[in-house]
Amino acid sequence: NLELRREKWHQQIYFGGLVLLAISLPFSVFTLSVSMFILSLNWLLEGNFKDKFHIIITRKSILFIISIYLIHVLGMINTADLSYGIHDLRIKLPLIILPMVMGSSKPLSQNRLKILLLFFNAAILVSSLISIWVFLGLGGKEITDNRDISLFINHIRYSLLIDIAIFSLLYMTFYPKFEIKRYEKILFGIVASWLILFLFILESFTGIVIFMIAFPIFILNLGFKIKKVIPKAVIVILTCAGIITVLLSGKAAYSRFYSINAVDMSNIEKYTVNGNKYAHSQQDKMLENGNYVWLYVCEKELRKEWNERSHINYDSLDKKGQWIKYTLIRYLTSEGLRKDSAGIASLSPDDIKAVEDGFSNYIFKRRLGVYPRVYQLIWELDMYRKTGNPNGHSLTQRLEYLKNAFIIIRSNIWTGVGTGDVEDEIMQQYELSGSKLDMRWRLRTHNQFVTFVLTFGIAGFVWIMFSLVCAIIYEKKYRNVLFVIFLLIAFLSMVNEDTLETHLGISFFTFFFSLFLYGFESRTKNA
Repeated sequence: NLELRREKWHQQIYFGGLVLLAISLPFSVFTLSVSMFILSLNWLLEGNFKDKFHIIITRKSILFIISIYLIHVLGMINTADLSYGIHDLRIKLPLIILPMVMGSSKPLSQNRLKILLLFFNAAILVSSLISIWVFLGLGGKEITDNRDISLFINHIRYSLLIDIAIFSLLYMTFYPKFEIKRYEKILFGIVASWLILFLFILESFTGIVIFMIAFPIFILNLGFKIKKVIPKAVIVILTCAGIITVLLSGKAAYSRFYSINAVDMSNIEKYTVNGNKYAHSQQDKMLENGNYVWLYVCEKELRKEWNERSHINYDSLDKKGQWIKYTLIRYLTSEGLRKDSAGIASLSPDDIKAVEDGFSNYIFKRRLGVYPRVYQLIWELDMYRKTGNPNGHSLTQRLEYLKNAFIIIRSNIWTGVGTGDVEDEIMQQYELSGSKLDMRWRLRTHNQFVTFVLTFGIAGFVWIMFSLVCAIIYEKKYRNVLFVIFLLIAFLSMVNEDTLETHLGISFFTFFFSLFLYGFESRTKNA
């Protein structure tokens, strides 16, 4: 009886540790670390090491995942900066802790697995409600960028968690894996709908794109499971129509951006209505809504009229830390106005506030919608192509990161630069290549796959991917649609982010990878 009570207590602590981990993901790195400590300590105090060791040795999926951590350890041989290497090994500890603990522990019952997912979704829901409170201006914090409403963690990581929450709710609603009551299905549907809306409010382009790729796959998989022909056909047709609509909308946005309002430079007006001379730059081809930014510019009138209408001086910074005169010139251009006293006189008080807040185009005033973000990305690419300057723009900075990373990779193709030397090598490469990136923007690759090749070479990268695939195949979890959707979310995020290079990122990936690998029934056909 004592032994049974002891075992029960350890199981309760184990489940409590998982719950703490799940609800910590959108809120706190500190409690995330506490949950890892609880899980590890409980696992050690539980004992039964002979049985656990046997499970770890015979359950090859655990060994495959642990081998990824061992690749990081081997990378220390090729490392000059040992302190950073040790720091990286500490961050990657979840790669050992979670697969060993979850893979060698007694599997969760379906009811407990459901409860764990519900705790995670509840945490995401609460965090979204706190964020929307701030978004509506009720939290006392002024928001000039919707992504700033992610108060606790990076907005990209947050958007990935939202994606997981949405699909886990949809999975529990539409797939018969769990016992779900009718009222629960309705509640899950409402919460999932809210989180989809909130994802678009958050404006994390990474999270939105991943959702828009994963959602049709999820719906099509659901449709193919329907036996009746007509409902199945309707789902397939509507999904395909949605995909085509999104692609055509993207093409339309691109065409709209390059629909340029032509200007006859031979007959262009040289003076304002007040008799002051315009500056016309024919070399600078910057565009805003099809209008050339550096035509019809009279700074003399801009400075005078702006300072009369705004409390922020013309030669100061806007609320986003940009020179307000450049924000103003771009904003006037986006409205099709000339950059003179008449142009400023045409601006409404709402327009003046938008410029003060750092909005360089009137379309950015829209608090909701994807088009402003799509426009921004097209504009960034256009400017990078014309000037080669990527500073301050997330997409073009990533292109600069990758360009410099590939130069390093070519010189270290087989073994990489080592676990602790990535930061030093890439910073040195920025200097060697004469990168236009300001020091504050000189970051790592923001692509996990490239980071693996850069760190461990082709050999290390191949082994890491081989290990992940083998773990999935061994447990036969490629049959579970929720696991497949999670992998899609995780791997797509790795194209745009160093997902596994932070404590939160590695915890997010390893927790859900281990949970879906070992939480569902093993080696059987799953929905």
